Amino acid sequence: MSENSDPFRAEVLLSLSMIAGALGHLNELVDEKTVTIEQELRERVAESEKLIDQIRAETRTAQDELKRLMEEERFETSEIVAEWKATRRTSKLHARADRCERFATTAIEIAVLAMEEAKRAVLCALLTRKETISIQIKRSGDSPS
Repeated sequence: MSENSDPFRAEVLLSLSMIAGALGHLNELVDEKTVTIEQELRERVAESEKLIDQIRAETRTAQDELKRLMEEERFETSEIVAEWKATRRTSKLHARADRCERFATTAIEIAVLAMEEAKRAVLCALLTRKETISIQIKRSGDSPS
């Protein structure tokens, strides 16, 4: 393993563990055995609402960076890369490796941000359903039988 890739690997592992944690949290939220009261859901939705504008802005920035990196990649044809390898143009190859690492970390960053958006959507859906059922129960209780 190259020393140059250690920070990259550490960053990817950290991001992937964040995604795994977010997925675990989503699983807990939708697990039928987990009982969550409306007030707790409201608080969680309010917390996520505070961050949503920041998350969306960060997502747009990351998507723009990903597009930029993809555009750079278009100019590095397999023939050009083969020439760099054959002529041992290591500065070009290192720059390409750096761009590939930035591409990977940016794509993972977008996935992490998408998980936050998904968590907010799940919380909203759970709260909305719980509120609707509560209103339905109240209405049924108020009706004469």
